[in-house]
Amino acid sequence: DRRAWPAFYSVGMQAPANRLERALVWFRRDLRIDDQAALCRALTDAHQVFCAFVLDRDILDPLPRADRRVEFILGALQVLDEDLRRHGGALIVRHGRAVDEIQRLA
Repeated sequence: DRRAWPAFYSVGMQAPANRLERALVWFRRDLRIDDQAALCRALTDAHQVFCAFVLDRDILDPLPRADRRVEFILGALQVLDEDLRRHGGALIVRHGRAVDEIQRLA
């Protein structure tokens, strides 16, 4: 239940004291906040939680420019960002090789 979540702020979200300073939740396939195990765990374990998605060039570059799957993902990312913003957070979106971008964010 979202009402039980700690308060969010900026792009990070707050959790109770005596937790990790920061956590990064990398959204990959499950682009929703409801029943999201990684997000729930991060909110429990960290003071700040940052949510990210990487438009991975290793996956996207071989696809045609106009690909319905990509359009679907972009729409889902917009909904995910809106959901996070309703709670005071936001989604960090990067375009590049996932292995590189996640290391930069971490």
